Amino acid sequence: MPPLRKKVYAVIIIAVFCLIVVTGIGNYRAEQLAVKIAADQIDQALTLAAQDLDIKHLESIIQTLDDQTPYYHQVHQKLIKIKQDHNLAGLAMLHKIPETGWIYIFEAREKNNPAYHNIGNTEKQASVFMERTWKEQPVKSEYRASSSHSFVSRYMLLKDSQGNALAVLKGDLAAAEMTEFLYTTRYVQIGAIIISLLLIGFIVLPGYIKKRI
Repeated sequence: MPPLRKKVYAVIIIAVFCLIVVTGIGNYRAEQLAVKIAADQIDQALTLAAQDLDIKHLESIIQTLDDQTPYYHQVHQKLIKIKQDHNLAGLAMLHKIPETGWIYIFEAREKNNPAYHNIGNTEKQASVFMERTWKEQPVKSEYRASSSHSFVSRYMLLKDSQGNALAVLKGDLAAAEMTEFLYTTRYVQIGAIIISLLLIGFIVLPGYIKKRI
């Protein structure tokens, strides 16, 4: 094989390898950015949900599991609005009973929704992130992905009047669309780089060949 062709092949192989590495790093960074953006959006919603909560009323609701009081209805409607305003996939408040586990106190869905969890319903698949939040341990964003869905979840601890853990606010946001958008942006950037390299090659290579001749 002529030396010139060897050099061209070597450059192509190096360029392809670099593009693969850049694509992998870019996708990883895009996913990280999507999780951060989603986490910030959920945190804003949880902060609003926790604002102006009457802890005494909340303690009474948890003790009696009474969802017929005016205050329960007020908080329930507030959570539904926050969920809609922040485009969340889920928003709920849960309480942990040491003997039996987690139960729902509020869920930001209308009560006639088939997926609605009534007050007192158990949550059998509680996340370890929620457990850590309850124990006041450091918690990062929870990211769950499958072939068809990806979600980011965040948690906020609510305390009673004595400073003990009372409930956990849980927010979920579907991150698939955001991740796909960032991936698409990254692929467009990589495509632009490839086209630029090809154009440079078409411009520079003929002149280099003439010099060699």
